Amino acid sequence: MVHAQWENMVDYWHTGEFKESSERNKGNRELLTEHHNGGSKSFMRYAHEIQVETKQPATRMSIYGRTHKREAGQRKFNQMETLRKKAEEAGIVESLEQLDGDIYSQTIGVDKRGRYRGVGNCIKRRKSSRVEFSSSSRTDEKLKNLEEHMVVIQQDREELRKANEGLQRNNEETNEKMNKLIDILKLMCPNQ
Repeated sequence: MVHAQWENMVDYWHTGEFKESSERNKGNRELLTEHHNGGSKSFMRYAHEIQVETKQPATRMSIYGRTHKREAGQRKFNQMETLRKKAEEAGIVESLEQLDGDIYSQTIGVDKRGRYRGVGNCIKRRKSSRVEFSSSSRTDEKLKNLEEHMVVIQQDREELRKANEGLQRNNEETNEKMNKLIDILKLMCPNQ
């Protein structure tokens, strides 16, 4: 690292902004009941690696086991052992789709802050302010609204087509009358 960059970092570490942020983050870390040692690799990358190795979809339990071990490969927390035993007793094979009320949630605890633990930041809970809708019901509602809108547009289009036909008939009738008037005028004034 360049000496000037190091000095800038040290200066930043001594600012009130950094110290405040550091204390806030320290407090947040102390609230955690479990700490993973998965490093900077995303949970979804761990899930992909597990899927490649086992040729089966990764479960929250397998991701948890991979990211909560000591270097020697021993499980780090008693909760992992409890989780494994419950899964074996129940004979359950879970996938990432089974998130609410699965064995992982029952052992580790309820997921908080609108996120599912153990699957990274990609999968988030979605709740409306009053009622929780499935995405398919929202899609169905939008599709119904679009279909109704299409019917109105088709009715308007048909009305415009009829009005256009009426205008064309009126135009043709007017042209015929004008041609008759011109013919009458030519008969009355043959020199012009």
